[in-house]
Amino acid sequence: FSRKNISFAMDQFSGAQPNAPSNGKLLRMCSWCKKIEMDQTRWSEVEDAVDELRLFERDKVPGITHGVCPSCSDQLMASLAGPADP
Repeated sequence: FSRKNISFAMDQFSGAQPNAPSNGKLLRMCSWCKKIEMDQTRWSEVEDAVDELRLFERDKVPGITHGVCPSCSDQLMASLAGPADP
């Protein structure tokens, strides 16, 4: 695999479904660190997300889809890039 192919795959994977917890659509969870996407700029620990979104107070809990949060994506891409050339 080339870095370009992996980057393309990461973009496709992390964009699987938009997160919209307030309107009953799927919640997006990072496949690596298990954080929940709260909005387009913020990811929270599962416990904090459950509390903030009041998931246990709902009649129906939203479904979960998976992606990769920006922090994990950056770490993964850095590890795939390997050491920098001197």
